[in-house]
Amino acid sequence: MASFEGYSLALGSIESARSEVDLAALVETYSALLFRVAHSVLRSRPEAEDVVQDVFVRVLEHRRTLPDVRDLRVWLIRIAWNLAIDRRRRIRPEQFDVSFAEGLVGSSMPADEALDEAQRVYDADLSLFNNKAIPRNQLDADKAKLDQARVAYNQALEQAKLGAVSGFNGNSVQYAVAAARKAQILNAQNQQQVGFTRIVAPFEGTIQTVAAQTNDALRSLQSGDPVTAGQALFTMSGGAGFIVKAQVDEQDVINVKPGQRANVSGQDFPGKTIVGRVARIAPVATKSTDATSTAKQVLTTIALGSSPSFLKDGMTADVDILTSYVPKAVVVPNDAVMKEGSNSYVYVVERGVARKRPIRVGKVADTQTQVTSGLAPGDDVVVAKVPGLADGKRVKPLSSPKPSPSRK
Repeated sequence: MASFEGYSLALGSIESARSEVDLAALVETYSALLFRVAHSVLRSRPEAEDVVQDVFVRVLEHRRTLPDVRDLRVWLIRIAWNLAIDRRRRIRPEQFDVSFAEGLVGSSMPADEALDEAQRVYDADLSLFNNKAIPRNQLDADKAKLDQARVAYNQALEQAKLGAVSGFNGNSVQYAVAAARKAQILNAQNQQQVGFTRIVAPFEGTIQTVAAQTNDALRSLQSGDPVTAGQALFTMSGGAGFIVKAQVDEQDVINVKPGQRANVSGQDFPGKTIVGRVARIAPVATKSTDATSTAKQVLTTIALGSSPSFLKDGMTADVDILTSYVPKAVVVPNDAVMKEGSNSYVYVVERGVARKRPIRVGKVADTQTQVTSGLAPGDDVVVAKVPGLADGKRVKPLSSPKPSPSRK
């Protein structure tokens, strides 16, 4: 099975026998969830509401050909996520940043309400993250905003406590005590802000790349550069080993099961084969990455059993998944097998003469066919379709080219 690098989130469809859909029930059941998904991306209530409407418009337009997916909830979440991402890309970056910043520093929302709102958003996105509906960096950004809102709330609370001594004379003991207490609070708050500058990765691993600056894509981040909450800083590889994401043709995926052995090879590491196992099979089929093909493919994740030093992130690899294993099998190239009605046969070379020999076939792979009877190991077989070949004709094997010695 061919392996192709790269992956884009797209929804495949499988024709279903259902022709009607209860749209009202879908709206009642999923509208709130889809709104949270869209809002986690856009941070705008009107934009998120538009995305939810677009999701159900899509459902209504294709109500007679809805995919027979196993989990309709996950299917709708992915539609909402894709629509929200597309809508966010259409918003000018400066426009999005300004509106977002205004929402953070707006004076119309009290500190306690801002903290409650940040907590609500974090709790909602934590539930989405646990259901694999949003990425980890989105949840990290929500956590950073929640921490900032909590600091602002504590500052407002302490300032309210200190407000009671603002009328005392500057030479009074009460004023001095209040000033000392205020200095302690400000120092604690500054120490807390300094603590936010320490960045801790969510898992152990190795830093592969450093993110580029927002205003200069050719210059990586340097010590002292300003960053914002939730901004991606590094790309890391975890210590759990490498995985390979392979595209399996929709006609072949019926034979693929989790746990099956897979052999991984590639032109980047010639002569090397790495053994892995099928770890995950995507629940949907997507359009082929080949623009000339109309077939669909299913993303299949292979977990490698080892991590050789020559492997690097982003390499291209070929994956052969062993959907069945037959020890000591007799196999021939697929082109060697001929058909005559429902019967199969091959041409065996005996003393320079082609002899037609009936066989029984077993498993058939991409390039080889298992022969269960009619052949024995060591038989000479005509491995290609030769025009005009018939039983009893004399044949002469073609010799393989031999390398000639170099001339100095």
